[in-house]
Formats: sequence, C-alpha cells, structure tokens
Amino acid sequence: HRWNRLAWRITARTGYEWILLAMAVWLVHNLVDINIYFASIGVIGAVLIGILFWKNERNVSPPAAWQIGVFGLLSLVVVAFASLSMVSSELQHRAQAEYEDHKYTAAVATLDHAKAIMPLNSSLFYDAGEILLDVYSRSRDARNLTSATESFRRAMALSPMKVGPHVGLGLCLSWTQDKETALKEVRIAEELYPDSTYVQSIVKLMEGHK
Repeated sequence: HRWNRLAWRITARTGYEWILLAMAVWLVHNLVDINIYFASIGVIGAVLIGILFWKNERNVSPPAAWQIGVFGLLSLVVVAFASLSMVSSELQHRAQAEYEDHKYTAAVATLDHAKAIMPLNSSLFYDAGEILLDVYSRSRDARNLTSATESFRRAMALSPMKVGPHVGLGLCLSWTQDKETALKEVRIAEELYPDSTYVQSIVKLMEGHK
C-alpha cells in the first residue's frame, strides 16, 4: 500500500507526460553510455514502466496508444543496443587474453568481430591499433603499421577527447618519419591529460629526435 500511494502521488501530481519524459531521459542515457548495464535497465526501467502503466482508483487517464508504441519501440532499440554492447565487450576481453598469450593474429581477428558488432566503440579500434603497432615493431610489416594507423584514426574520430588514440597515432607517424605530425598528435594528448608522465616522456623523446 505504501508503494501504491507513492506511485499515485507521482502520477497524480505530474501526469503521464512527465513519466514519459523520465523514460526518454533514461533511454537516452543508456544509449549514450557504451558500458550499458542490464541491471540498470531492470531496476530503473521496471520502476518507470510500473508507474507508467499503473492504474489507480482515481481513474488517471492511461497513456495513448502511440505513446505505448513509441515506448515499446525505444525499449527494443535499447535492449538490442545493450545486447550488442555486451557481446562486443566480451569479445574485447577475449582479444586481450589472446594478446597476452601472444596470439596476435587471433586477437586482431576477435577485435574485428567486435568492431563489426559495435562499430561505435572507440576502445575496440584503439585496442586493435595497439596490437597492430606492437606486431609491426616486431615484424616490420608495413601492412600492420598501415592498419594500426587507420585504427587509431578511427578511434580518434569516435572519441576525439581520449588521449590514447592521439598517442597511438603519434607513435605510428613517428615510424613513418613524419616527426612534425607525430609530435603534434602527442602534444594534443598532453593538452588533454597534462598530468600524464607517460605522455610527457613521449613528447620529450620526440622533441629530442626532431
């Protein structure tokens, strides 16, 4: 009864349009957050859905059919997005384990599968770039350097404020003897994360080899 009274106060005072607005905000938050939690969907979503469809003795008007349809469609989109994100994250962990076991080709292939599932996750492209750059440093196969450069550029396009892709791209360019552009990228990384001793050391190293 206590929860019923609370739900009635919310719906009676605000109206269904505000509950729908809360649902929209919640859905957008989950779409933006790449590391979406199914628990978040279950708890917060269940509470809002319960309030949205709860009926009380004061005959609050139910939501319109189009509102229910829109909500159902958005819910399906969020659940699908969450599922793809979870699968790609599991593949990312698998690729990391393969890399630690020195299975470099397998790790890159696994990340390619993850990228195909979730092409909006910049960390997948960054991880692939890191592995490919490491492989290039061992093999000197120019194809790996080209692929690493493309991966870092893609990661940077998706998340321009992240430090890692700028550093990775700078390191790739340093191998091609494009020192000026390489230094420019790591300086951008230094501006984004000025307290990083790792980035500072790379900047000083590149400045010393100009």
